[in-house]
Amino acid sequence: MIRNRKILLLFLFNSLIYQLVPSITQAAFDTPPLNPISFGLGNLETFPDFLISDRAAGKRYYLAVSGSRLFAMPELQPFALRVGARGFGAEWSFASQSLSFGPYSETSVMAGYQRKITDQLSTGLEAGFLEVAIKDYGDAWTHQVNLRAGWQVSSNIELSVFWHNVSDARLGEGHYALPRSLSIGGKLNPVKNVNLFMEVQKDFRYSVSTRLGACIEILKYLDVTCGFQSEPNVLAIGFSGLIGPTRAMAAFQYHSELGISQCYGLSVSF
Repeated sequence: MIRNRKILLLFLFNSLIYQLVPSITQAAFDTPPLNPISFGLGNLETFPDFLISDRAAGKRYYLAVSGSRLFAMPELQPFALRVGARGFGAEWSFASQSLSFGPYSETSVMAGYQRKITDQLSTGLEAGFLEVAIKDYGDAWTHQVNLRAGWQVSSNIELSVFWHNVSDARLGEGHYALPRSLSIGGKLNPVKNVNLFMEVQKDFRYSVSTRLGACIEILKYLDVTCGFQSEPNVLAIGFSGLIGPTRAMAAFQYHSELGISQCYGLSVSF
């Protein structure tokens, strides 16, 4: 009798896990960018590290770490690491992101390369792999490729394009489709210490999403960001303080249905 109950419980647990995996995977891979700068600008993807890279123009390397608590859920607390370097006429990057949810875990590792073709045009490539694992059940992994391009139209206007998952990566034997999107964004510097952003993104599964953002340097060492995203509606605000080579960042979002999310980060340029 006890053995039969154990078998029944195991069967129910297995059924629950297989039903939850797509939902968990959807929640994990569809999370906002784990970058306090993008987070505070309403999930902007076309200018992910402009504060770090632009303000550290004379530096050769940067290291950034960030963590987040999404939708006020203790279970969704992903962690990210980003490393960047300039050399051999290009910018090199490495990024890793991880998330754990009980027996479920997810890891992504991406390497990037971006260089200028002319004084105004630049192109970039990001490639890496994604892995999902469930304890005692095994794992699945896939590769992914992203493309970037930028155009410095003038001294105060810049355009950028980001094609996420151009390789149409799919996960597991069920070929679960991972997010694919094309984003086109612009950055305007109308006056000193003010940057305005606009981005239009088309996720191939959903309707078009628009993002608006602003970054204002209040003091020499303090920046404030704010942003809005449509489809779904998200309001965002962020703060960034610079002390020597170290930048501390905090950003917050309010999702119209899922509530409040937080993202914190620290970067060092040298």
